[in-house]
Amino acid sequence: MTDTTGDGAEVVAELGPDHVATVEIRRPPNNFFDAVLIAELADVLEDLAGGTDARAVVLCSAGRHFCAGANFGGGRRENDAGDLYAAAVRVFRQPLPIVAAVQGFPPLGAWETSRQTDSCLCGLAVMTCVL
Repeated sequence: MTDTTGDGAEVVAELGPDHVATVEIRRPPNNFFDAVLIAELADVLEDLAGGTDARAVVLCSAGRHFCAGANFGGGRRENDAGDLYAAAVRVFRQPLPIVAAVQGFPPLGAWETSRQTDSCLCGLAVMTCVL
């Protein structure tokens, strides 16, 4: 596999010989997302779509939960909702099919994110919360 990102990145991609890229979110244990993380995810997906032989993506995460929701705390600029949605549009517009490999407890926001992928695979221990 080929690592398409640098050390210390919060989104890491590896392209296998089968042309399937594994993209892993690395903010364990809960993988809260913000505009910075989603923009990094969009960058990685755009790089895979435009500059490699990738034909599909498996999106997964390190830690206990696939994604435990948005992190809007701290009042930092990178947590602005407008920036978050702009980055999300970039993720959804990229052309590669994405399969989300979901584990843990995804609350509504994170569940909606996984539902925007082309397919979603859930482990037996996945619990969902819809309010």
